[in-house]
Amino acid sequence: MNLRAYDVYHLGVSGGKDSTAVLLWLVYESGLPKERFVVTFCDTGNEDPLTYAFLGILSEHVFPIQTIHPREDFWQLAKRKGRFPSRKARFCTQFLKIIPSREFVLGLLRDGKSVLALNGVRRDEGRVGNNRGDAPAFEFDTGLGCDVYRPILDWSIED
Repeated sequence: MNLRAYDVYHLGVSGGKDSTAVLLWLVYESGLPKERFVVTFCDTGNEDPLTYAFLGILSEHVFPIQTIHPREDFWQLAKRKGRFPSRKARFCTQFLKIIPSREFVLGLLRDGKSVLALNGVRRDEGRVGNNRGDAPAFEFDTGLGCDVYRPILDWSIED
């Protein structure tokens, strides 16, 4: 795997510890060309104010973060679905994070860019049913249409 072979290195951040760790790794440790970084945040319209504040700090002091606005925010989606999300009806992540991120990456690909998507999945988070324990560090994601790299896959919570 040649990490330097890509036109764009895309990272979606949430404001959580793992995506923040990947952002810090990307900017300060990866050695990859910063001018090729694209860092995004999908705004659900229902984040904690501290999340927005933290992302503002990251954007100002670490690397600029672009905000992606889904077609519907959390409240509009809940109204359309006629319910709030629950353990049995999980739809927020799909509609408010995954699909908007996928559309963003597909736009880069349509523009002729080769994209490496980075994410903050850690094996330690693996639980029955989410397959994180089996995730490879590097793979082609057919849903995104690009390669995916998980630089902190084998990090522990202490790392």
